[in-house]
Amino acid sequence: GRTIVKVLAGPQAIVFGVRCDDPDAKRIVAFSKGRDAELAEEDHLVKYSNPAAFPARHRRIVPDEAAHYAVIHVPVRWLVDNLPRAWVAAGSESRVQTWSRVWRRLEEETGIDTDGQLFSHLGEHIVIFDYPPHPLRVPFAWTVAFEIDDREPVEVALNAILSAWSRYLDERAMRQESSLVRVKVRHDRDGVWYLQAGILGPALKVVDGYVVVSWSPQALRDALKHIETSPESNERQ
Repeated sequence: GRTIVKVLAGPQAIVFGVRCDDPDAKRIVAFSKGRDAELAEEDHLVKYSNPAAFPARHRRIVPDEAAHYAVIHVPVRWLVDNLPRAWVAAGSESRVQTWSRVWRRLEEETGIDTDGQLFSHLGEHIVIFDYPPHPLRVPFAWTVAFEIDDREPVEVALNAILSAWSRYLDERAMRQESSLVRVKVRHDRDGVWYLQAGILGPALKVVDGYVVVSWSPQALRDALKHIETSPESNERQ
């Protein structure tokens, strides 16, 4: 059946609503009644974010200035691996072929094993908070920290992939000789990667314990001032 997801953002809360239509609701069943039962073959609800159970190590990286935050327990590896694939697959056949070709080229050029050096090091938690606030109050202008278990291989893999992607975009722009605004991938000396398309766009950096993404390079640096000096960060060092 059809699934509809709606998100409402207000000054005090962010509300997610999901409606799952089933053409034959009688088939939604659960037989197990015991605690900690195996539910793999049954319909069941899973709580992905519980404020009472937020791990302290993740709460400590949230700046005091953040008005809202959440720690979500999700299969991060599966999300990062499959969401881009789903976006590509939802497009035209030519887009699917183009992105498949580009990704194969990136892997060949870098020699990076994305499963072994990147995805296998992703943890099971995502930390989201609304600091620093966007000056125009743009919805979903958040900072997101993806948990990782080993900084070095993740940093090496992302640096190699983003460097290759930067070269690919430059080569494509030269071939097309377009007068439109070029999309560029930038890398600053402090380790911050970001997109530039006229204005400075989303940015990311690998730090101890996390891959941190925010809505601009400066927003990322403002968030990192707290993350990289948090007690949790100092303990990892």
